[in-house]
Amino acid sequence: MLKRIVAALVALPLFFLVVYFTPEWVLPVVFGLLAGLATYEMLHNTGLVTSPVLLICAIGLSTVSIPLTFYVSLPFVALVVPVAVILFFIAIVSKGKIQCSAIFGTFFTVIFIPMALGSVVRIRAMEGGASLVLLPFIAAWITDTFAYFTGLAFGKHKLIPEISPKKTVEGSIGGILGCIAVMLAYHFVAQEIWGISYRLPLLAIIAAAGSIISQVGDLSMSYIKRGFGIKDYGTIMPGHGGVLDRFDSVLFTAPFLELLLQYFTVIV
Repeated sequence: MLKRIVAALVALPLFFLVVYFTPEWVLPVVFGLLAGLATYEMLHNTGLVTSPVLLICAIGLSTVSIPLTFYVSLPFVALVVPVAVILFFIAIVSKGKIQCSAIFGTFFTVIFIPMALGSVVRIRAMEGGASLVLLPFIAAWITDTFAYFTGLAFGKHKLIPEISPKKTVEGSIGGILGCIAVMLAYHFVAQEIWGISYRLPLLAIIAAAGSIISQVGDLSMSYIKRGFGIKDYGTIMPGHGGVLDRFDSVLFTAPFLELLLQYFTVIV
């Protein structure tokens, strides 16, 4: 627990520094690097990919995707076919040494991770993005925090023990309620700092939905870890594990909230 707290105290100021106090070009680069690290964790640390060529190519594609789509204003969907062509070309020239499962897993990783993390960059670029960019992280990290402590205090009924033995129904509900409370409180923070007001009923709905999506993301990444028999994706953050261990829920909340924010006006 002490390691988690110390690591968070170091990481959070760096996060705010990158999001708010660096030139505009820095955020896509940083999240591109995070996508590259997450790709390495997903493919190498699980043992899914053993080919150095395929692994290096996957990391490179994930790392450049976010800056490329942001700076060139290229829709992310435009990368799908080129990525498929590159990965299958590597598989073909390997003359059967690279298994289909490795290609399928690599394709999913190289498309999903940059697309999901890239949502943070795209939200930041929206009107009012300075305040909106924190919503996916509130949904992910506040849910996780409240679910943990609520489960610790009141947890009696296991949620899905086959995937995550420690998670409880009570913790899940506490995570949702805590997320709604903090998200509504954030409305007043946004008013004070950016002069922005949110539509509170819509913000509460977004908080509840985001919290549920966050927990699905957490369980999804746990499902993958359990399938490959690993405890953590990495050790880059002491007490937290790897990039995927810390951003597992954000991978789901960020694109979900990006989609909602495109169709619903949450700012008054």
